[in-house]
Formats: sequence, structure tokens, C-alpha cells
Amino acid sequence: MDADYPNTGGNLACWFTVWDLLRTRKALLSKTIDLANKVRGLLKIFGMRLPKTVKHGSFDGVVRPMMEVDEVLAHAMLPLLDARLVLYQHF
Repeated sequence: MDADYPNTGGNLACWFTVWDLLRTRKALLSKTIDLANKVRGLLKIFGMRLPKTVKHGSFDGVVRPMMEVDEVLAHAMLPLLDARLVLYQHF
């Protein structure tokens, strides 16, 4: 067993698989946060603000009712929210 790698029973391929899964999860979280920040920015342009702390799971439930106020806002935000939701579900 190599001392440089975690205890994987000598299976280096298994360790890299776990590493790749963790990197993928981190990338999904990062993109989810990026899209949430884009949505926050659009809301700010339209004079609306979200609370500072909105949990990832409740984000759509808070934002979707807010975008019903303006048709242009809804048109711009709906694809962002849909993409964010798909990323969050796979996260």
C-alpha cells in the first residue's frame, strides 16, 4: 500500500474515482451558486432583494413568486432558475 494515498486497499483507481466525484460535486455547487447570484443581480436591477440567507433548497420557492410581478423579469429569469434547479438536483 502506498503511503501517499488514503487507505483504499491499494486500489489507486478507486481513490481517483472518489476524487473525481468530489471535484464534480464541487463544480456543481459552484455553478449553482453562480446562477443564484445572477438571479439576485437581476432582481436587484428590478428593485427587489432577497434575504441574505436563502437556503439552496428553498431558493426557487422564494424567487418564483417574486418574478411573477414583471413579465420581462420572468422571461429573463425562468431559464436561469430552471438551469439552477437541474444543477441543484444533481448536486
